[in-house]
Amino acid sequence: MPRLAYRRIDPWRIQAPQGLLFNRKRVVYVEKPVPLDHAINNQPLLVVAVEGGHQIHHRLKSLGIRPGVLIEKISGRAGSGPVVVRHGRSQTALGHGVAHRILVEISK
Repeated sequence: MPRLAYRRIDPWRIQAPQGLLFNRKRVVYVEKPVPLDHAINNQPLLVVAVEGGHQIHHRLKSLGIRPGVLIEKISGRAGSGPVVVRHGRSQTALGHGVAHRILVEISK
C-alpha cells in the first residue's frame, strides 16, 4: 500500500489567494491585485476593481470608493471583523465581506 504524504501546516502562516504571504514577522509584497482585507495596514493603496453586483458598486460609489481612487487601510484583519479605510479626509468602516470584494494594489 502506498504511503501518503502529509504536509505540515504552520498555524502562523496564512496564504492569501493572490500570493500575499503573511506571518508573524514579515509580509511578502506582490504586484498582483489583492482583496482589501488581505492588504497591509497603513499603506497607500490603489483601488483596481470592485467585484460584485449593482448594489455594492452603488454603495461604494456613494462612499467615494471606486476604481482609480487612492485609499489607505487603517485597521482590520483578513477574514474577520470590520476594515477601516481612509479616503480623502474621511474614514469608513467596511464589513469584511465588502472589503474582500474590493481589489487593490500597492500605490507606487
